[in-house]
Amino acid sequence: DRILAEVFDKEITDLLEEEIRNHDVNLLLDETVMEINMNHPITKKMEELYNNKDFDTLDKYSKVLYQEARLIEGLSVDNPTELSNLICDLLAK
Repeated sequence: DRILAEVFDKEITDLLEEEIRNHDVNLLLDETVMEINMNHPITKKMEELYNNKDFDTLDKYSKVLYQEARLIEGLSVDNPTELSNLICDLLAK
């Protein structure tokens, strides 16, 4: 019943699901919310951030990826200024 249980452990799954819920998304836990390419460099980077307990940066990555997924699906982003700031923060690192 967990959307990412096959990919990540419980703690990171909880973090990602919480971030999705924070954007007023009603999770249907039996449905696929977003596909994640486990071979993509961003996924590897997120795993590294998690292993290094850099949850602040991991949170930024998850927010950016969620908003990008919305854009790809033709939906609007929740807060364009926040998204821009997050992208700038990550690029500046």
